[in-house]
Parts: sequence; C-alpha cells; structure tokens
Amino acid sequence: MSNDDRQRLLLPVIVSGYIGAFILIGGLWSYSTFVLKMPSDLKYSAFLLTFALPIVPWFCFRAMQVFRSLHRYNARENTPK
Repeated sequence: MSNDDRQRLLLPVIVSGYIGAFILIGGLWSYSTFVLKMPSDLKYSAFLLTFALPIVPWFCFRAMQVFRSLHRYNARENTPK
C-alpha cells in the first residue's frame, strides 16, 4: 500500500477538511479572544465544542477498525503454511 493510500485510509478527505476547518475556526477564535481582547461569548465556545465532538468518536471508531485490521494481518502471517 502506498503512502498516499495509507494517509487516505486513516484520514479521508472529508475528515481532513473538517479537522482543518476546526483548527482554522479555533485559531481565529483564540486570536480574537487573546490578541484583539474581544470578549468570548459562551455561544462561540459551545459552537467549538459542538464542532469538535463528532471528531473524537470518529477517531476512536477508526482506531478500532485499524487495530482490528492489523490484528487480522498479523494473525494471517503467523499461521502455519
């Protein structure tokens, strides 16, 4: 499997865009809060939490799939021929 295929397996394009948008919005929010000294409302924090919550279960689900696949692959190599 090529390196590009591995990256797409672990991090599909849609999820990469979702994470990139989360990082961008989080960076803009922290810049406006800490550098521009704008007050942070609770609704913006709630938006960031709502935006981040689907990512955590997806990574947990995907990690279980990858570990199961690795386990099957390693078990296949260890079987006698």
